[in-house]
Amino acid sequence: MEEGGNTLDRYLNHMEGTRANEKVDEAGVEELRELEAQLEKSLSSIRQRKARLFLFFSSCIAYCSTDVCSCCFVIMCIIRRSVDDAEQQKKLMDQIQELRDKEQKLSKENEVLRGQWKALRPALLELNAAAAAGEEAAEDNGRVRVEEVETDLAIGIGRSRPVRSLEG
Repeated sequence: MEEGGNTLDRYLNHMEGTRANEKVDEAGVEELRELEAQLEKSLSSIRQRKARLFLFFSSCIAYCSTDVCSCCFVIMCIIRRSVDDAEQQKKLMDQIQELRDKEQKLSKENEVLRGQWKALRPALLELNAAAAAGEEAAEDNGRVRVEEVETDLAIGIGRSRPVRSLEG
């Protein structure tokens, strides 16, 4: 019995510094699972395309058994269409990559412009404050002051004149 315990202790000591005892990076595992799912979808798509081509070729061979030339022509058309699809997919992938590069370039340019804006913002605020203060001073200088002044002048017929009667 003691020998079994010794063996277990030796095993545990041996395994102490190995990767078996390390914790698993969950984010990495999740990323690998997503990649696996994508690869499974791609593999499934390839298998479906292969099965369709096989069925088509089988029916084509059965149909064209009497006319080998027409069968070869149909097969070449299918192959040409597949090549065209692959070329079109490559063009689309190239366009996607170009757009990603453009997006990255614009993002960097945006960061530069934001930095410039942050650097210029205090100066613009000072200019706005100075302009507002200048406008207030100009408004004060341009105002006409209205003051009431009392005088002996009167508008219209005054009372100091005798009132004439209309009858006589």
